[in-house]
Amino acid sequence: MKTIKDLPEHSRPREKLREKGAAALSDEELVTAILGMGTAGVDVRTIARQVASLIREHKTGLTLDHLQAVPGVGLAKACQILSAFELARRHLLKDTVKITVEPVEKGCNPYT
Repeated sequence: MKTIKDLPEHSRPREKLREKGAAALSDEELVTAILGMGTAGVDVRTIARQVASLIREHKTGLTLDHLQAVPGVGLAKACQILSAFELARRHLLKDTVKITVEPVEKGCNPYT
């Protein structure tokens, strides 16, 4: 399998993020950008593919144990991923739109 350095520069996750923004990246590319590099035995894109699959499978229930079961993911990489998720969760939930349903006035409700 090709390493990140073997890819054309415009196809590398970090460069793609810089040029097109994070929304243009696939889940695997986002995980690759978070991790930065693989290990001696497993390239980062292979790790990212497996981690992205776990993310889709477990969503908010993703744990250190799930991540560390992926070859090439130790405590440090698992913590990087979960930390990124927690940071996003904290700030996205803070800005979540709250919808309030006002009571229907008498006479406007066709069921009264």
